[in-house]
Amino acid sequence: MIDVFISAIVFAITFGGHVVLYRLLQKKGIKSFYTVFVFGLGLLVLLIIEWPVTAQTPIITPERSIVLIRLPLTSLALYLLTSGLLILFFTAPYTDEISPSQKITAILKHHNGITAQRIFHYFSEYELFGKRLQTLIQTGYMTGRNNTFYISPKGQRLVHLINLYQNWFKWK
Repeated sequence: MIDVFISAIVFAITFGGHVVLYRLLQKKGIKSFYTVFVFGLGLLVLLIIEWPVTAQTPIITPERSIVLIRLPLTSLALYLLTSGLLILFFTAPYTDEISPSQKITAILKHHNGITAQRIFHYFSEYELFGKRLQTLIQTGYMTGRNNTFYISPKGQRLVHLINLYQNWFKWK
């Protein structure tokens, strides 16, 4: 359990360092995505802290001291998952495409108490569908000819994967 706390502390320090570094660069007029590599340094620090524990034989602790149970692999997995999710979540607005959810949130922020009908006026069909079609074509999941669209073999694999996932959770 103590390893999970160590992982959380290293993540918090790394996240704080990332924010400070990004803001310092931003003040100098430098906008860089590469500040996310600070999370790699955090992983390195965590590996240095946890490696001796993973190399040891299991430590036997008294039953009542659950805090002293060592979970080095769990702490590494926790750090990787939280860092990865944070990077994915916060880099999404830097892509060229703003999701409908992000746009609705921004609209609600500026207009408190807005009706659904007024929200619909902020969207065009191109924003909702055209961008998605372009993205699917650019990533190779579908092809388009003469304003007709077809799913590609890569897209078929994705659909198959989604169907497996839905069947697994019984969402169909």
